[in-house]
Formats: sequence, structure tokens, C-alpha cells
Amino acid sequence: MVVGDNMTFTCSVERGTTPHFQWWHNGVEVDNQSGMFQIRESGKMLYIESVNSDHEGKFYCKASNQISNKITTIQSNVLNVLVIVPVSGARIRADRDILELGIGDNVTFTCSVEQGTFPFFLWRHNGKDVDHKSELYLIKEYGRILYIEPVLSLHRGTYQCWTSNQGSNRNFTAESNVLTISVTENTLTYLAPAISSFLLIVILTTAILVFIYRHKLPLPCTKSHQPEPRTVPARSPARDSYIEDDIYYIDIRCVPQESSAPPVDNYSVTYSAVKCSNIIEEACKDPQEELSGSSPNIYENFSSN
Repeated sequence: MVVGDNMTFTCSVERGTTPHFQWWHNGVEVDNQSGMFQIRESGKMLYIESVNSDHEGKFYCKASNQISNKITTIQSNVLNVLVIVPVSGARIRADRDILELGIGDNVTFTCSVEQGTFPFFLWRHNGKDVDHKSELYLIKEYGRILYIEPVLSLHRGTYQCWTSNQGSNRNFTAESNVLTISVTENTLTYLAPAISSFLLIVILTTAILVFIYRHKLPLPCTKSHQPEPRTVPARSPARDSYIEDDIYYIDIRCVPQESSAPPVDNYSVTYSAVKCSNIIEEACKDPQEELSGSSPNIYENFSSN
């Protein structure tokens, strides 16, 4: 039954002479003078006008009669009456007063009704029903609570709760107030990927340029290690493999050139030890100039027969 309906109960017996009827509600005999009930047709009928929640509960009747000095009483079956109160006064509230949210925040909406029996809750976002299976929302407590975490930009907009219930083959609905949330996008959240990409490109570009121009870049001075002793061919003047710490190793050999002239027993050759810097770009570039003796890089000239 729905609040406001009218309801009539009738009690009957299969057989019995002049039965007497009594009505019981939740274990208490019905008083015809209470104003909640009307007993009609010599007690056979119980009438309720404008049912309300106070009429909920168990109803049954008792029938009795007296033959000679014997009183016989029987009890009827029990009817359980549920009074449906239509939903009304739907309202939603948030867990915060200011609904200006940032990306990654969380928010909880709670829907309630002033009255209503077994209300069903449905949430709407921007006028569209929220899917209970959506990963963007979490619906709890039989639909009363809508929880969002983390808040995203697509969560901005209006939120409303729609409630309903049913009774006597009728549907009742109530719509709540509307709450609007705004979502502030954090600029750093969107710049972080761009900054990371830019730094990665700079690092890769720098590495490529260093690799390409590695021979032209100035390198720190390092002392050359003394090489293992080498065997100087015959007729070549012996000389230390290095002269000073900043002179690269110089291998001086004497190789006679081929000639059509007959060989001679005695001849002399002039050698030059060239002093070269340990900086790659300043190494001896023109052997002919160095050997001419005019170069400032000549460390020492000597002759051998």
C-alpha cells in the first residue's frame, strides 16, 4: 500500500452460527474509537482511510460464537501490510564547501531524501546517467554515495541525484538540487612531459656533436708514457725515444733511397730531431719544412756516416 490509499479488510468463516469478529493489529486489539480504523458490518469489515506509516504491520481477525455454555474461537491467517512512502525531498551535498578542485583531488557526494521507502538512487553528470561500472566513479552504500578519485578534467560540470521507489504498481521519483564543480588544470602537470622531452633532445644532440667533432676539441694535456725499447737498425743513430715530457715519441730511421749510381763506401746523412707539441692540432704538419732546419720546432741536428 502507498501512503494516502484506502484499505479494507474482510473477515469470514467457512461455517458458524452468528459469529463475533475482533480485529488485531500488531498483537493489539483494534479500538473502534481510536480514529485510525473503522469497523463496519457488525465487525466483519475493517476499513482504513488514508493509510499512513502507522498502519504498517500484521493484521488478523478472530471469530467466535457460543453454543450452550461453550464458546468457540478461531484465528484467521495473518496479513503483513507494508506502507510505501513516496520519495520526496531529495538533496545532495559534498564533503567540502568550495567545489573548485584540482587535478588529482578527490570529492564525495552524498544523496539523501526527506522521506521515502526503499529509495533507489541514480546519479547524473552533465545530464547523463553515471554508469555504476565506470572506472571514473565509485558508487557506494547502495547508490547513496558517489566518490571520485582522482579528479580529472572530464569530471567538471553538474551533478544531480535522481531517486525513485515503487508501490501499488506506481513509480515515484524525486530530483535533487544541482552541484557544479570546476576543475583547475595544473600547468606543471602538462609541462613536465614537454620539459623531459626537451632535456632528452638536448642531451642526445650534445652527445652527437661531441662525437662528430671529437678530433677538433681541445683535450687536456697528458704525459705520454715511455714506450718499450725499440731496436734501431744498423747505420741509424741511436737516440732516446723521448726528449722531454712534452715531446711525443719520435722514431728516427735512415733508409737509403734507390739510385742508379754505383754504391759508395762512405757517405753522410743529416738527421733532425723534431720537437712537437702534445696538442694534436700543433703537431708537425710539414716534414720537409721541419727537416730544412728553419723550423723553430727543430730540437737538434746531427750527422752520421
